[in-house]
Amino acid sequence: MKPLVISSNTPRHIDIDFNIDWLNLISSGMTIDKEDDIEYLSEIKKYCNNGGIPNGIIGKMFNYRQDSDFERLLSIIHYLPLLQEHFIEYLFTKTAIQKHLTEFYSTPSDLPKQLLEAKFEYLNSFKIEGELSNYLYYYGMYDYFYQHNSTNKAMEVSKRFTKLLYQSDLENIVCFSTTLAWGNWFDQHSCTDRSFVFINHVERIIWLFCFSHSD
Repeated sequence: MKPLVISSNTPRHIDIDFNIDWLNLISSGMTIDKEDDIEYLSEIKKYCNNGGIPNGIIGKMFNYRQDSDFERLLSIIHYLPLLQEHFIEYLFTKTAIQKHLTEFYSTPSDLPKQLLEAKFEYLNSFKIEGELSNYLYYYGMYDYFYQHNSTNKAMEVSKRFTKLLYQSDLENIVCFSTTLAWGNWFDQHSCTDRSFVFINHVERIIWLFCFSHSD
């Protein structure tokens, strides 16, 4: 999180400046099969016309192995847009994560283009809870979270969510997000698509959450 001094030696390309063992990076992966144990997801489900998991919410968790170049990338990606641009594409297509994303693509060769077109953007750690709170507060279509809850409730739920994912430690998280659909799973009539990727680099856990619903 500390400012990065840019120089001629500053990395500019993931595939050239880092020797990451993508193939063996992911040690395990799982799909979250119910939202009841995660308050943020449970609140979303109440106002999701697609019924929560698996049609309106997807949650996945991946453990990754120690890799010095991957850690180096995470430590400097905050300030380097050139590295941010292809990060999620590489992470989801060059690792075993790809085989856990079959809901999103017809063939594996489709996935890189889908992810690149989704334009996942780096989300500053200071803004994560605000983005989550804002998304939850206005979530819904005919019935909305804000009609039954306060802004403070949205913030409190989001705070507990970040506590679960990365202990609400701003130096322990790298986050990317997009508001675009990037695969088959998203409802084509949805107006509230959102995806978040959280990387807890202390516990070496990657979380993926996707939301989509329509009338």
